[in-house]
Amino acid sequence: MTLQERINSMTRAMSVGVGAVLAVLYYFVLFNGGQREKIAVNSQRAQIEQTQQSIQQEERRYQEALQYKAQVEELGERYSILAELLPSDLNSSQLMRAISNEATAVGVNIVRVSEGRSGVRTEAYDALTVSVEFRGSFPQMLSFLAGLTRLSTVTSVSNVSIRAQSQGGGQGPVQVSFSADVLGYRVLARQNGASR
Repeated sequence: MTLQERINSMTRAMSVGVGAVLAVLYYFVLFNGGQREKIAVNSQRAQIEQTQQSIQQEERRYQEALQYKAQVEELGERYSILAELLPSDLNSSQLMRAISNEATAVGVNIVRVSEGRSGVRTEAYDALTVSVEFRGSFPQMLSFLAGLTRLSTVTSVSNVSIRAQSQGGGQGPVQVSFSADVLGYRVLARQNGASR
């Protein structure tokens, strides 16, 4: 008996029974109700979210790199400007002479102008220190400090001490004693021998 003959010989109840068994088998074995697709979609969504987070992290890193690059360029420009202002051939005697000339120009009495302790030294610049002591009026001292800004090198003043020497007795300004360390900066030559 062939399969066709067996199907034709089945009663209606048997057909319903076989159909029910086949439906149950199909449901449990083959039918998944879209679960596989849902799992695949959820997996793809998770991968997309992870990829988007990676893209955002890379975008932040890129923005930080651009910001860092801009800051480095700005610092380079500032250093170039500073390097142009700083002489490379400045020595202590030139700095002492410039300070003495400025002090003489404002009319203070020079007590001492001498090479001071060793200043800060880096790979790029060197700070020369000159210790000074003057006597004169307070306005003269202010004029001297203002005059330092007109020197052809960058200078800074530290360890400032100002003490009254005499009251002047109403016959002019109070005389003061002024002492400080004046630092003059110079650019150091690069290792290849070229200076900035």
